[in-house]
Amino acid sequence: PRRPVPGGEDPKAWAGVLVAAANAAWKVADASKAVEDYQKVLALAQESDRMSATPTAKFFRGIASFYVGLDALQNAAAESKMKKPSNAKMCAFGKTAQDMFLETMTNMPAGGAIDRNVASQVLQVVQQQSATVDQIIKQTCR
Repeated sequence: PRRPVPGGEDPKAWAGVLVAAANAAWKVADASKAVEDYQKVLALAQESDRMSATPTAKFFRGIASFYVGLDALQNAAAESKMKKPSNAKMCAFGKTAQDMFLETMTNMPAGGAIDRNVASQVLQVVQQQSATVDQIIKQTCR
């Protein structure tokens, strides 16, 4: 649950604390490659960005959502290879990937100021995978 910034305190200062926490969480996520760790980075970066939009918060929003979306896409692909694939599961994975890739496309351009090469590569992959995600949703979400 979100709590308001205590009276009289600067939201920018709190945003800085949260973006520092997102950076620390990123190091954990980058090492573990666990989707739950990327989700923590995303939540911290979103909250920081709400308090004070910065290129760093946008970058973490973009990169973390990218990895959460990629995980969902990989889960959909794995589900499709099962003996009896579940359309409900594939649809849910497809929608998660779609939502996360939208988050990436919305935030990574501003986050590109932090690392242009990473931003460019991430946005390129999202563009390449968008048709696949759309196809999964079209075929499985009824």
